Amino acid sequence: MTEPKTSQTTDGGGRIRPADTLGTLFLRSAAEDPTAIALSGDSATFTWQQYRETASSMAAGWRALGLGPGDVVALIIGPSPEFHLMDTSVLLARGVPFSLSPEDPADRHGLLLRLAAAGVIVTAPEHLRAARAAAAAAGEPGIRIVVLGSSPAASSPDTASRAVSLEEVVQAGLASELPDAGPGSPEDIATLIFTSGTNGTPKGVRLSHRAIVSSMASTDAIAPIGVGGRVLSFLPTAHIAERFMSHYQGLAFRLSIRSVADPATLYDEVLRVRPDRFFAVPRVYEKLAATAHRLIEEAGLTATVDASLRHVRREQETGQHGSTDDHDQRLALLASIRAELGLERTEYRGVATAPS
Repeated sequence: MTEPKTSQTTDGGGRIRPADTLGTLFLRSAAEDPTAIALSGDSATFTWQQYRETASSMAAGWRALGLGPGDVVALIIGPSPEFHLMDTSVLLARGVPFSLSPEDPADRHGLLLRLAAAGVIVTAPEHLRAARAAAAAAGEPGIRIVVLGSSPAASSPDTASRAVSLEEVVQAGLASELPDAGPGSPEDIATLIFTSGTNGTPKGVRLSHRAIVSSMASTDAIAPIGVGGRVLSFLPTAHIAERFMSHYQGLAFRLSIRSVADPATLYDEVLRVRPDRFFAVPRVYEKLAATAHRLIEEAGLTATVDASLRHVRREQETGQHGSTDDHDQRLALLASIRAELGLERTEYRGVATAPS
């Protein structure tokens, strides 16, 4: 795997340009290092070349099946390489992919499908029942269900008539002679994000390519994003945090994304992957902190940590930042703790959550 090279300018090291869309950024990344790993998980691994070729074939398939610019596709797919592949393929077809949480009830699924005016649901075999219930709850008989894999595994004639396999989409693309959909416009809608609806009907937010790409450039200016780094994808794909921190930054900065389908394996994956950027909710950091405290006590480094905390708090109070020999020595002593947590490579560690 290529070692990350930290960008040095405020526009993503020259990667992000005013006319860019997520599609142009993806194709640029794929052309740079075709044999590097782009996506991996328990189900599959894709190099950047495989990612580009497969997503492009699927994009042609979507268009051959009638998907037009601005048409909405719902994804009921958890963290997996297939999520990133499906979302990108719809973007390349100039459609609008958005995510439904597999765990949500059918009535919420149906409502969001109606609000989004989605004509297609893409789902994994394990969520096929939820997808069918969602389509039924939407009350829109024209919704088509596409199942990852080679067979829809239909359970009844009325649903079988609406379910097709992903393989059929790919074959439709290979047989198509349609011209490429083109890069689209930065003003095109890239995805939809819905509020929880706890205070009323869920509200949809349309996010344009320009809004997402501009936000990535701003993020890179504040916390530079190393090109070719490693990240983990484990948060719900229906949330903008997961889309932004792994999926979109992956497209723009050629990140290698490791998907974690089972939350119970997250900490093992952190140790194995040793990510360059790590974003999580507070509960994940609480568990990491508990492990860190145990390791610190076992290593006899409690006084070292306390001294480092005092140093950082003085910096925060005075606004004056700078290294000292003592502080640098303390950080060196604590390097082993960071390594045992799997976070010694991280150029960025972030945490956030919605108000409870």
